[in-house]
Amino acid sequence: MTPSTSILRRRFLTLMFWVGALGLCRPPGAWAAGRRRSVHEPAAARLVDLLASKESAAIVGREYLRRVPGEANVQLLLGSICSAWPGRGAELLETNTEGLRALLHLQRREDFERGRVVNVGGWVLSATEARVCAMTAIV
Repeated sequence: MTPSTSILRRRFLTLMFWVGALGLCRPPGAWAAGRRRSVHEPAAARLVDLLASKESAAIVGREYLRRVPGEANVQLLLGSICSAWPGRGAELLETNTEGLRALLHLQRREDFERGRVVNVGGWVLSATEARVCAMTAIV
């Protein structure tokens, strides 16, 4: 190893050490945000479990995310779905499967009535349906 290679390697290793150390030194709010994120994962899993064909939904979801790459995040998708459900977001974790299915059906109908639709591969879907399919592609 030449002296210049040794210096470059030492600088690289030092840089990697500090990058790792900075990752551990997140502000307390960032750790809390990480914990809150895990609360939404069961809600996302429950929505995905409602789908009869997860493989087909994942294909639709990937196409939706190709068109809207800014939504390629489960928490963001779940937040968008819940924001369309004023006052119903808390029900995602509390209701039984049939109640959740009914909420999803109601939201799908409201999406069409309000023009919240997307065209994915020639299919016209409610925004909620497309987002649940996108979650399927991610999860």
